[in-house]
Amino acid sequence: MTDQYSDEYRATLINRIPLARKGNTAEIAATRVWLVSPAGGYVCGQSIVCDGGFTIA
Repeated sequence: MTDQYSDEYRATLINRIPLARKGNTAEIAATRVWLVSPAGGYVCGQSIVCDGGFTIA
């Protein structure tokens, strides 16, 4: 998704992420697996943000 951006712009974005790195597909998949598993069974009507803290930075 970010391949279209320059290396400098991607570095700027990563610097805004509190975890200081890009997420990967396995981390997104793990969130989805948790949500559809019994462990996430009582979660209802929520937006699950999986962005390494980008939106709170």
